[in-house]
Amino acid sequence: MPLSTADLHGTANRALATVEDLERELAERRAEAEQAARDAAEAAKEAEAEQRRCEQVGRGRLAELEGQLSAAMAAPDDDLAHLLSLRGRARVWLHGGNPEAVSRSLELSELAERDLVAGRLHGVHRELVGLTVYLMGEAGLDADHEQVARSDALECASWRSPMVRVRFLAGEG
Repeated sequence: MPLSTADLHGTANRALATVEDLERELAERRAEAEQAARDAAEAAKEAEAEQRRCEQVGRGRLAELEGQLSAAMAAPDDDLAHLLSLRGRARVWLHGGNPEAVSRSLELSELAERDLVAGRLHGVHRELVGLTVYLMGEAGLDADHEQVARSDALECASWRSPMVRVRFLAGEG
């Protein structure tokens, strides 16, 4: 059965309304996409700024800890009575530890509490471990980033320093 002019006109009006609705929806989607792109660009700028801030914090902290490590390593040796009072504890730590101690880490911390130089060196080491964790975690730097490599190298040096001190206290260095 052929469609009347009114039927054709009604179908055309409905199609036109559907097209207008689709065009309106498309315009809304475009506007949303453009806003999402602006938001993403702003978020990327903020992330970049935060990364630069974290790197700056890392650089500053590294410089500070390098200074602390140098100062701790340059500290004068203690008097003989002090060294002798720590010699046995240092030897126990170096050669197997105390079976009654909770952990060798705790023993080292106790030794560091009793010896100012070992304490400073051990403290810098702990700070550098924390800094390396921060740089690779919160700061989001890769392991091959210059600051992470520098922090790691300084952390290794700061570990060797208290070990040299403990050997010195034990009368072995």
